[in-house]
Amino acid sequence: MLDSEDVEDIFEPSLFVNTSYELKEISVGEVVIKLYALHKSATTDHDLTGQILWPAAKILSLYLTQCGICRNASVLELGAGCGLAGLVAANLLDDPSKVMLTDNNDLVLDLLRRNIDANFHRQTEKPRCEHLSWGVEEVDGFIGRHGTYDVILGADVVFWPSAVPLLLQTVHRLLTKQSSAKFFLSYINRSRYTTELLHAVADKSGLRLERIELEDEAFREILRANKLDKDQISLLLCTLR
Repeated sequence: MLDSEDVEDIFEPSLFVNTSYELKEISVGEVVIKLYALHKSATTDHDLTGQILWPAAKILSLYLTQCGICRNASVLELGAGCGLAGLVAANLLDDPSKVMLTDNNDLVLDLLRRNIDANFHRQTEKPRCEHLSWGVEEVDGFIGRHGTYDVILGADVVFWPSAVPLLLQTVHRLLTKQSSAKFFLSYINRSRYTTELLHAVADKSGLRLERIELEDEAFREILRANKLDKDQISLLLCTLR
């Protein structure tokens, strides 16, 4: 029979860590981002979700290059993973230091810092990176240190429907209370229930959701490359009521 020490040896966390990152240049519209990630891992490797570049991140990033995001906005990415959307936003702003990339996984935060350095190593002003877990206590402490944001980004951060209420609660607290404040959310439609829950929770949280249609050919190219049709991915705009 195994004792507790034997079990700890068998399930040593480092045995499951994969940091064999590959550096690739990712073109998003006219923006080119150097991105370390597990580019060869399958998107079914759920334990590596924050280290993989997901199709939803590419869709959101491309939209940012087209929507005319305010060049003076403050931008926060939640559950940033390898950080593509936040890094694209930083390239579109006059001051990249107004972009904050967040995640709650220390391994992913190390990857984020690496990707920030890969793209802004020669610049004094660069995006910042911080740990952030969703929920009132953690978020209020974060706001005390960093304030609120004009634009919040989330790419495939609703993998589990149970994350929806906490996500929207977090967004509501972190958005500036201006009519121009926006939350952009892109995700793979793995469950019809997720979309229904997003709308239901948004209504109760004082948020308004609307779907952004992906009509541009560049979006279709991303979908085809990932063997998705347009009904399998959603891009939503969330604003304060």
